[in-house]
Amino acid sequence: ERPLISLVGDAEVVNGAIDLTPLRKGCGLSGAVWFHRPLKVVDGFETTFSFVIRPPRADEDEWGKPRSRGSDGFAFVLQLDRSCIVSSGGKKGLSDALGASGIQLGYGGLSSCFAVQFATQPSCQREIIKKNTKVDGEGDGTYFLCSLLYEPHYLINRDLDLAKSKWSYFYVDTKHEGKECVDPVSGKHFVAPELPPDRQPVMQKVELSHHCDSVSVQCPGVHPKAPNSSGPDACMARATFLDLDDSKPHTARILLERNRFRAGSVAKDEVERANLEQMGALADGIPSHRLLVYVDDMQTALINLELDLPDVFGDTLNDSDGRMFAGFTAGTGHNNASH
Repeated sequence: ERPLISLVGDAEVVNGAIDLTPLRKGCGLSGAVWFHRPLKVVDGFETTFSFVIRPPRADEDEWGKPRSRGSDGFAFVLQLDRSCIVSSGGKKGLSDALGASGIQLGYGGLSSCFAVQFATQPSCQREIIKKNTKVDGEGDGTYFLCSLLYEPHYLINRDLDLAKSKWSYFYVDTKHEGKECVDPVSGKHFVAPELPPDRQPVMQKVELSHHCDSVSVQCPGVHPKAPNSSGPDACMARATFLDLDDSKPHTARILLERNRFRAGSVAKDEVERANLEQMGALADGIPSHRLLVYVDDMQTALINLELDLPDVFGDTLNDSDGRMFAGFTAGTGHNNASH
């Protein structure tokens, strides 16, 4: 008999609740849970759920704030990443999709993916250079940080080695720059980058404010089948929300409904008309959609976003009878939290 849910990665059921990133498993986790029956998105839907984000230390300081923050957050996800659909008992249809951990919240890298993410704070490594540090008995020296991101589809569809879907953080002695090294976490071989003459590491700037204390809607947009990302480049709407990781229960409500105030896309020909009718986005009679996201306050929407489903999902819904897998994902990096 087909299970009602599919647990993927580090996710597990604890005392009747789903814990996507259990604290006891440490840092660098990614977990997901998918409902076994795909959701018919074109008809609209409504989901209400409760969640708790519990940092490693949930006790409060003298001002009533948690002594530590939780990282990195979780997301409600709709996806139809076909490379991650597996069979169960001879039946097709279960999903074992799982994206990158850390700042990507367990869904980054999935294709045909739409997410409402609840981000607390990024657990990126801040201190890159360590001077006068001894490692494994070696002499003093300067070390730089190497981080590798593995393709999650390689992980899911071939060898199910969960470690290969995560960021790996480790220091490499500068004497090894430009040489072949081995990732101590996954065993993957790589060439350590060469440092410039001033011995400073080359860094790529990342906009971290988008990943701090916020609720946002994430979708590749122009290329719906491209891999999704938790970053600002894939953001359709965002709102600030503090104290998501206060170890207290919160309630979220996500509603996708037919837009009562504006018609949707206009068909250019009969083929496009048939596609738009199936996706519920035809201007003459079938309206576009509106996405409403509520957190704790069920009277005022935190996010109110107008959507044309063809713009968001492309032809993905045409190929699936308007259905997508619905579920939750979460990720942790250097810091951790229970989601």
